[in-house]
Amino acid sequence: MPLDPAKKMAAYRERKRRGETLVQVLATPSLKLAMIEFGMLEKSQADDAAALSEAIGATLAEYLGSETKKARASFGEYTGRAASLQQKPR
Repeated sequence: MPLDPAKKMAAYRERKRRGETLVQVLATPSLKLAMIEFGMLEKSQADDAAALSEAIGATLAEYLGSETKKARASFGEYTGRAASLQQKPR
């Protein structure tokens, strides 16, 4: 059941008041373990906020970059087919 907006905002303000960062919220033990297993993070860096932030940022950039390439290729393929269909004589 999703939280209502007022409760979300209150939770956000409480985390901000405590000084929590987005990396601390995202970096669950299972995420840290997965990043270590996939070689994105060294075991000694698992509790280093700067290293976690850098690793998460690099992982997201890599993922979003590959998804962008796929989308561009798919769009190019689509527009290429559309252009070839328009050029065929009727």
